[in-house]
Amino acid sequence: MIIDLESSQATMITMHLMRSGYKVISSPNGETGIFEIVEERPDIILLDGSLSRNADYTALKEFKDSDINVTIPFILITQESSPEKIEQEMEKIGADDYIITPFSAKELIEKIEENLQA
Repeated sequence: MIIDLESSQATMITMHLMRSGYKVISSPNGETGIFEIVEERPDIILLDGSLSRNADYTALKEFKDSDINVTIPFILITQESSPEKIEQEMEKIGADDYIITPFSAKELIEKIEENLQA
């Protein structure tokens, strides 16, 4: 599942994931994403790092910490390069891992597979 990524980035990621055999679900924001997460039960969730700068992260963090969550890994997609700021973004959203843009399709698939195996 992809939540709130800028449309061209979401399209690019969707194409790469579909070529690799993944089914992709998109959600425009964190709040609606929760309903789709509960309904669809995705294997992994890719989150836009800019979510940590608005109210959507609160709903996702609450979901991540709730009993409803069945340990779905969250991967933060960020432009941030400072380790401290990445850690802050991850904490706000409840992300398990991150990937810094720009990244290759190979890097993304490897990151997803690492988190699915964890």
